[in-house]
Amino acid sequence: MDFVDNAETLEAGKASAEFAQRRAALRPVPKDCRGLHAALAQEAHDTALLVAATGSIVNAIVACKRPQLRASMATYLPAQPTLFPAAISSNSVSEALTPQTIQGMSAFYSIVAFARAATYNYTAKREPGGITGPISMETLSEAWQSAAMQAIGVLTTVGFLDKKSGLFEATGDNSASLRLVEMLWGVTAGRSPCVRIDGAVIVPGWIERRSHLRREINAPATMTLNGVRQRVTVRDMSAGGVGLEGGESVQPGDTVSIALGSGVKFDGVAVWNRDGRVGIKLSSPLASPVSED
Repeated sequence: MDFVDNAETLEAGKASAEFAQRRAALRPVPKDCRGLHAALAQEAHDTALLVAATGSIVNAIVACKRPQLRASMATYLPAQPTLFPAAISSNSVSEALTPQTIQGMSAFYSIVAFARAATYNYTAKREPGGITGPISMETLSEAWQSAAMQAIGVLTTVGFLDKKSGLFEATGDNSASLRLVEMLWGVTAGRSPCVRIDGAVIVPGWIERRSHLRREINAPATMTLNGVRQRVTVRDMSAGGVGLEGGESVQPGDTVSIALGSGVKFDGVAVWNRDGRVGIKLSSPLASPVSED
């Protein structure tokens, strides 16, 4: 049974019971696959958080409460997933996720992709291969509400609603995830849980996702991947990560070494690649700012 197909017919109580039944039927994740499972789950969690934010904004506009929010519609759009497609391509996803979860996650990202393209269409910021033709606010609202409903199913099946799951071994606290599901339910009902009465958009937990200040440097650099050197441009960096351009061959999970012209060198792991624009998580945080030269 697909989450989306039943979104309009299931009442909240029945849906909650069904999600609990789905969760109980999940098989344990093998120990050697827990890292991949956690990474895929976190990517879905981050996407769901932005679905709640964007859905809240669209719902507020449709309700004619905050038309000035139109300028913020594209601010919190979820990016395309990177880890999930990579895991699908490498056939490793079946070791970390159940077939049911893979199907639900695929549907989730497909719905988000449609909602994102529709939003870009509405704001006249076209995506390559995106939707053509006029899009109404009502269509946008329905798209983000469907994405929110699907997100609840995905968060449930990967274990975010169970504080005893492996995702919370360190803290045993899943209160943030429960709050996110509450916000998503609000979006499916046409409410705007992330929009305050004064029109400010609040996304709980999102600001912590980027804990280091990032600054642009636009510096030429040399990247080494699998013993092969290539020229790249470091566009921005922080104490914990680097954004570079020119890394079309880099795949999420690849370990790379980067050397700036100033002589500063650092290692890291690629976490996403969008058309050659690569995000690198540094193996060791930088202790001080680096030179652009």
